Formats: sequence, structure tokens, C-alpha cells
Amino acid sequence: LCRILLLAVLGLTSGCSLFHASVTRGYREALAAGPYDALVVPGFPSKNGRWNRVTKARVYWSRDLFEKGVAHHIIYSGAAVQTPYVEGELMALYARAIGVPPQVILVETNALHSCENLYYSYQLARSLGFEKVAVVSDPLHTPHLRRVAREFDLPLAFLPVDFVRLSQIPKGKPQVDSRAAYVEGFVPLKQRMTRQEIKWASAGGRIRAEQADRNRANDGGEIP
Repeated sequence: LCRILLLAVLGLTSGCSLFHASVTRGYREALAAGPYDALVVPGFPSKNGRWNRVTKARVYWSRDLFEKGVAHHIIYSGAAVQTPYVEGELMALYARAIGVPPQVILVETNALHSCENLYYSYQLARSLGFEKVAVVSDPLHTPHLRRVAREFDLPLAFLPVDFVRLSQIPKGKPQVDSRAAYVEGFVPLKQRMTRQEIKWASAGGRIRAEQADRNRANDGGEIP
């Protein structure tokens, strides 16, 4: 799935305009509802501690939105899942390197899947008193994230990357020390969980389990 998404984004950045009209409409609608307390940026695996085009697009887009006053904070989300690099931490390193103020950056490092990026980031945002939260991702990823938000009743807006606008944003070649996001003794998720457990978690299993525990606690029952 990650390889497919990367290839799709490469196609979009190569000049494909099929998504531009719908992205622009969604962008304008979400923009009109801003400013937001925070943007959520889902992570993407890095093989060597460097950002790839998927991550680069999301991070630059989040910076552009912040600089335009669209949001006051940015939450970079993702654990070390397929590689030893914590996705949220690595994005935060690059965000700081390209000029996002450190004081507006938040990192969520529990999420193992896209649905968890949204859920755990939203929980973090709410714990900080944030009310209006939007999600930043690429156009092919965003429809899936919208379904997740509906399924788990997360009141999120969506600001998908507009690659036409993104191409006009000044960029550089930031250098970061990716060791700060590296997990020693890392074990890939596929070795930590069975295939069935991974499928369960990717479909929101951990989220539902936590919600059930919270409901039992609220009802006065014991949490096992």
C-alpha cells in the first residue's frame, strides 16, 4: 500500500491534474471554516531517515498552511512501524529545518495505521483544549481518511495537498540528524504482530478497544 501511494503521489507531482479541481473545492471549503487550532499530518515510512516525496509534500504543505494563518499548531503523527524511524518525529525534524517554529510543533508517536493517525492526534488535540482540527495529506489518501473520520465520529476538516500550489512553494535541501528519530533495537510491526492482528489494528481494532474501555469506565465498570 505504501509503495502504491508513493507511486501515485509521484504521478501527481509529475503534472497529473485530474485531482486539481476537486482538491481546490475541498481546500476552499475547509479553508473557509478556519483558522484551525491544529493540523494533523499523518506519517509515511522512511527507509533511510530521509524524507521521501510523500512526506515532503505533506510537511511543506503544512508549513504553507501555517504561514498563511490557516492553523496555529501542527501535529506530526506516526510511530516507527515498518522502519526504525519514528514517522512523527522525523517529520517534526524536517518541519523545524524548513522554518516551522518549534513551539507550534506537536508529535504523536502511538499511531501504527492511518486510522490511528487521526484518532490519537485528535485525542492529543482535545487534551490540549483544541477544538478545530484539520488533516493534511495527499489527495489519494484523503478519501480514506474522510471515511475513517466518519466511522469514528471525529469532527475533522481536510486540507489535501494541492500539488499545483505546492509546486510554487519555495523549497530547499534541509539537513537533519535523523538519529533523533531512530529507534534502537527496532522490530518491524510485521514481527511484533501477526497478520491477523495487523489487519485488525489497521481496521481500527485498537481504537474500538480503547473506546469500549472508556465507555466501561464511564459507566462505572472495571477495565480489564
